Amino acid sequence: MAADIPSSTVPYPGRLPAGTYTYGSGQKVIISSGAVTGEGRFTVFRAGVGGSGTVGSSGKTLGAGDIATKKQIDNAIHGTSITARALDTNIVKTVYKNDIGSLPDAVMDNYFWGWNNVQFGYTYSDTLSFPGRYYYQF
Repeated sequence: MAADIPSSTVPYPGRLPAGTYTYGSGQKVIISSGAVTGEGRFTVFRAGVGGSGTVGSSGKTLGAGDIATKKQIDNAIHGTSITARALDTNIVKTVYKNDIGSLPDAVMDNYFWGWNNVQFGYTYSDTLSFPGRYYYQF
């Protein structure tokens, strides 16, 4: 059963109660008693694009491997390691939650990993998005 998503940021650290949260165009975050699974679109961001900066909500200067989760649903402890998989390339990476964002149509936002560098089987571009799934235990 789908649950309501508030418009405000989940207090840090924390997440919404156990349930299935759907939003945007096919985005889904499932919270159980000890884990979070997000499935939908992975997007990318870099400093100066889309209102983002170089410092995440963690206070850390962001780098390759840092990600943002949807602030209205999932505000895990900064530095939480998350297993993320691109569904169409089947490449799995460990990434780290060090930021949050509104993510209106994405479940995870990946920080810039460098021009001409490849991550999840993709070369970075400011408009890149791809289907993915993330998971972590708390």
